[in-house]
Amino acid sequence: MERGLRRFNYEVTRAKNGQEAVEAAIADPPDLIMMDLMLPVLDGFEAGRLIRKHPGTKSVPLIALTAQFGPENRNKCLAAGFDDLILKPFPLRDLQAIVEKVLKRQRR
Repeated sequence: MERGLRRFNYEVTRAKNGQEAVEAAIADPPDLIMMDLMLPVLDGFEAGRLIRKHPGTKSVPLIALTAQFGPENRNKCLAAGFDDLILKPFPLRDLQAIVEKVLKRQRR
């Protein structure tokens, strides 16, 4: 995914775990956050909640990446503050379309 996004000229910051993701997002708020839900140290749900609580990142689009899709998981993502979720695996062209759609919506 990371190489694919770079190929489309997106700047990508990678975090090793949920805590590092929260710290990186708060230190330098990005245009968009895509986060796996199964992260070490701090899972994606808790990381999403912390990102949403911070004034500098509360409006940054937040997309969950997961292989576990279903109504319960979707509701849990939305409750944690995610705007949407993408089911893995996904074709790169679908990822690009979603990123462009979210960023276009953010710029309005």
